[in-house]
Amino acid sequence: TVFTFSNLRNSLFSNCIVRNSLLDQAVLKNTVFMDTTFEDVFFTGSDLKDIEFQNVKGLKPVYFFKATNLEYSSLDKNFIEEAKKVTEEDLITYIKTESKLSLQRQSDILKTIEELSTDN
Repeated sequence: TVFTFSNLRNSLFSNCIVRNSLLDQAVLKNTVFMDTTFEDVFFTGSDLKDIEFQNVKGLKPVYFFKATNLEYSSLDKNFIEEAKKVTEEDLITYIKTESKLSLQRQSDILKTIEELSTDN
């Protein structure tokens, strides 16, 4: 599933598994993930203002490369610090060696990474 550049507001994802999805460069304001399991779900470059993660499993700091407003989310401060340490190289290595994203999704997320690196 691809939500690239989506604007999800006042949304609830509950009792679900989200796999191999790109929520990159999206706005997720007042969005709640409740009792959700994540597997290769990338929030790369997304605005996470007021996003809530309640009783979730599978989140990894690498999923949040260059995400903004993490401090306004419900994520644990230690998790946020780890997410902020993720480098472009870390993310690319993860995508190429550990991720189960399809080749098309890998290409899409690599394009996002390139776009974000040229925005600096």
